[in-house]
Amino acid sequence: MLVLIWMELLLCKELNLKKTNKGDLMNLTNTTSWLAGTFVAATTFSCGTNMSPTPFDAGLTFDTSVIPDQENSTDRPTDLPIETHGNFRLELEPDYLTHPCNFPSDIYVSSGSMGYLLCPSEGPTTSNRILVFNPHLRTRPITTSPRLDLPDMVRRRSINTFSPLFGNLGIITANDGFYVVPTESSGGVTFIPFPSPYDSGGGAAYLNNHLYITTANVLSTFPNYQDGAVLVYEVQSDGSMTNVPTQIIPTSHKNPTGIAVWNNRIVILNSGPFNGDRHASVNIYNPTDRSLETIELGAITASLSGHLAISSDGTLAVGTAAYDASSATNQYLLVNLRTHEIRRGTLPNYTFYSSNVLGNREEVYFTSFNSNIVTALSLTDPSQSTQRTLPFMQAGPAVFFGDCLIQSGPRTGARLCLQR
Repeated sequence: MLVLIWMELLLCKELNLKKTNKGDLMNLTNTTSWLAGTFVAATTFSCGTNMSPTPFDAGLTFDTSVIPDQENSTDRPTDLPIETHGNFRLELEPDYLTHPCNFPSDIYVSSGSMGYLLCPSEGPTTSNRILVFNPHLRTRPITTSPRLDLPDMVRRRSINTFSPLFGNLGIITANDGFYVVPTESSGGVTFIPFPSPYDSGGGAAYLNNHLYITTANVLSTFPNYQDGAVLVYEVQSDGSMTNVPTQIIPTSHKNPTGIAVWNNRIVILNSGPFNGDRHASVNIYNPTDRSLETIELGAITASLSGHLAISSDGTLAVGTAAYDASSATNQYLLVNLRTHEIRRGTLPNYTFYSSNVLGNREEVYFTSFNSNIVTALSLTDPSQSTQRTLPFMQAGPAVFFGDCLIQSGPRTGARLCLQR
């Protein structure tokens, strides 16, 4: 999903965001970062060596101080007309999660049922943080404890997505590299920089002792998109890896964002640029023979999340992204990864898909950056769908946990459970 710095200028106008000077750039950077789930940078950074490990305390102790909610805000969203088809219903639990992060960039629940909220730096005086929460507990305010302060020589580095590696390790991508972090216990954090000229890290996937990370390759050539690539690192049993990739896979189109493992292959979504040269595609990479299949999606800009929603039968759900109403298509695409067949449909009230998440009933959840709508759509029967309004605008990244969707937003979050 790569939202890039030149797009920030467009979004600044279209979304009525304020940007006054270079020091305030991160206000806009973080807005576009979490709406995409990734990939915004204010400048190009260069780090030649690993940073020293940082202690991580993952104990579940919560700060119970009250964080103001939006109950009395004059900016509360106006409910839009919503549509329901079939017998799908979403049950909403508001204020499920409260936190101090204005623009989360990702949310993740580990195999050990620990929740992590990526909270990017919001200016030169604050650092990137991982806020830890218990997804089993409702309305547990989390402020500064527990948290993980990432080693950060440049505080305005943008952190993008949180993906599992293996065991108790996770991967956090950034503009200029990625972090390897523990997810279940105390330990150290390692930062590995991307080789030049690759930057704007997206999603991450792990298969057969190899880590795959999408990179947009744009910062060094701002404001133009260059050909994207997937960087491949060989991973040892203890989670260590070399500082340089063992392979670089060129993608078929620009701006690779989402990535996932399917059928012992790597699926890559090339979201495409936001300028007039819009074109998106899906690549299916086979590590055995290093072949690369391409499924053309047409002249669209695809969803911007670093994560992909793929059903058990190999259906990939893709939303379309647009930064103003005039260019919105409201499309979703259901791509059969086996036959390359594409089914297209439309959803009302959407102009920017910010994340797609797969539920345990083979339903996909679409969230929209510039509205307060969440849509659940059955991948096995697309005639079954429902929408629900959120109690906050600017829906951020989401994660499916248990039987419900945890949907983040500015300083708050809701839980939505599907009823049939």
